Amino acid sequence: MKAAIIFLILIEAFAFCFVYNWFSKEIVFVFLFLLSVINYILFLYYLFSKVIIPSRIKKNRQKYFEQNKKLCTKLKKKGHKIKEQYPLYLTYLQDLDLNKTEYCSNSIVSNAKNNPKKYILKYSDIDNSIEDIEKLEFISLFMSNYNSFKEDMEDASITISDKLPLLYQVFSDKEKLPYQICGLSMLYNLEMPFLHFVYSSPAGRAYYATKLTIDEDDIQELIEEISKSISKKGYTKYQRSIMSNDLREAIKQRDNYTCCKCGNSVYKEPNLLLEVDHIIPISKGGKTEASNLQTLCWRCNRKKSNN
Repeated sequence: MKAAIIFLILIEAFAFCFVYNWFSKEIVFVFLFLLSVINYILFLYYLFSKVIIPSRIKKNRQKYFEQNKKLCTKLKKKGHKIKEQYPLYLTYLQDLDLNKTEYCSNSIVSNAKNNPKKYILKYSDIDNSIEDIEKLEFISLFMSNYNSFKEDMEDASITISDKLPLLYQVFSDKEKLPYQICGLSMLYNLEMPFLHFVYSSPAGRAYYATKLTIDEDDIQELIEEISKSISKKGYTKYQRSIMSNDLREAIKQRDNYTCCKCGNSVYKEPNLLLEVDHIIPISKGGKTEASNLQTLCWRCNRKKSNN
């Protein structure tokens, strides 16, 4: 609104300085008069919508609250719960480094846009830990509560606005109205977490940026990704723990102390080092059980590892 008023003032100045020499005085006068009228209307609209009406609503807030007491009481209760959770929400965002600008190369800016989940995990401070999952779950819960609260506020804006005087209905900001009436203005448009990747060339001639706004779905995907990683680590640790010396000896005995790849054995080479190997590696879901184990000489086992 301010920009529109300033723009019209500049147009008036342009008309006065240049158009005056191109057209008759009457045309210039009409043109300037119409611009002045439009400018005056815009100024009045700005004055009423940004100054007069908001101050009147603030002054009579309790009156309008009482007109919608049941609805506003419900919204206020829900809003206070959001306010109580908000400081901890901000703390967790800071702990996980989920609100920041990262200055990086142009390729990172491009890749982050194409693969947001990977780059959120890489450039945030999220660890594969139960503690960080709990923090993410709280952030997700807060987002869910806040989005539900915003939807309730949007629905309430129509109900509350309809009970205001006509002048107030015309000039009030309907989106902000329920926040003002319920005394919850600070909860209007809370910023969601983001990672802002920025590239600027040394000479300042090139500038590229992508802003990854992290919503509730993104947080859930992060939780799932970390949970899988933790489960995989736990699976690997368990499968390795059940590989006992007795099991190793049983597999070697089953395979007659012979390498299942090259056929070499302790009978041909008495000091041959034999190892028990997972046919399907644990990293690919293989289990530590007889059907997935084989005897290999150390040479064949190294070759398999290198491949």
